[in-house]
Amino acid sequence: MMLTTKKIGFKGHAAAISITLIATAFLLGFSGTLFAQEDQSQNEAHQHQITAEEFAVLRSKIPLYQEYTDEDIINSMERMGPNHNVYVSDATVQGDIGILALAHGFNEPGDTQFKEAMIPISKTYPTAVGYGMAMMTSEHIQSAVDDLVAAGAKTIVLIYTSFTPTSNLVKQWDYIFDRGNDSAYLDVPKVTPDVNLVVAPPQSDSLIIADIMLDNVQQMSTDPENELVIVVSHGPTDADLNEKELVILEGYADHMRQKSDFSDIKVITLQDDAPRAIRAANVTRFRNWVETAAAEGKQVLVVSNLLTTGSVHRKINRDLEGLDYEFSTTGTMRHPLFQDWIEHAVNEALKQS
Repeated sequence: MMLTTKKIGFKGHAAAISITLIATAFLLGFSGTLFAQEDQSQNEAHQHQITAEEFAVLRSKIPLYQEYTDEDIINSMERMGPNHNVYVSDATVQGDIGILALAHGFNEPGDTQFKEAMIPISKTYPTAVGYGMAMMTSEHIQSAVDDLVAAGAKTIVLIYTSFTPTSNLVKQWDYIFDRGNDSAYLDVPKVTPDVNLVVAPPQSDSLIIADIMLDNVQQMSTDPENELVIVVSHGPTDADLNEKELVILEGYADHMRQKSDFSDIKVITLQDDAPRAIRAANVTRFRNWVETAAAEGKQVLVVSNLLTTGSVHRKINRDLEGLDYEFSTTGTMRHPLFQDWIEHAVNEALKQS
């Protein structure tokens, strides 16, 4: 198995690509100017100076950033981890169909876990992974596409691993592939290869993810009839999109109810990137459910649709501090059924090509 990692950095608007194994994102303040920066191999730093105009654009598109100072925005972006790409397939795997899986990025061990999740499909199709929110660059995506084209791909299946097709991250990816007119963040260069691009259906279209969550919660269960299950999702910022996601999650809950004997299954979105007051209201509702269940003598089991264990899980534990609950922090992509979802998504996409 050949695993090639490329991490992308920037200096001004001039791109630089470095082949590296380890990159740590950190901040640099110099003469009052703010930078987002990655420390790459051999201490080679590549910077993208964020201008006042770009800060203004980010604040206009991300409501939470309107509450942030410039330093807060830099800190937020630094915690997201670097944009980079990995070519997963062995060099001997060639073919007309390539797979490009795009993910928010998880830092470690999540990045490695996601790469490992793509290994089975990579034995059949040339497969690459692109990590990162692409807020200021699309070079890692261009690099991943170039690798697939070099392996013979004439059709590339894009697997967007955002839960729903309406997230800001999907909007940014669609903009990059010239499938949408407006970016979700900054207007980065577009990637328009001379191949057929097909987008796979999102996780929200498949009950496989519901089955994964049900199995994860059942592993914690000891007395289902006296247990309340709460399904929690990251959730979108926009109120209308949030209502649509809650409808999807309620459909998941119905599916899980039919296959279990739990006292009840509730669903909630944190709207984790929304302004603080909106998220706080969701947390208050969340805590009230846990407290009410405890008062009724029920055990609370919490499960999420998050791909991997990470910062949102840690936030949830802080949100519920002091309360009695069990929380399955195993990401959905660590479950064997996640391979079924990947195969299903690819097959459904190829029906469109």
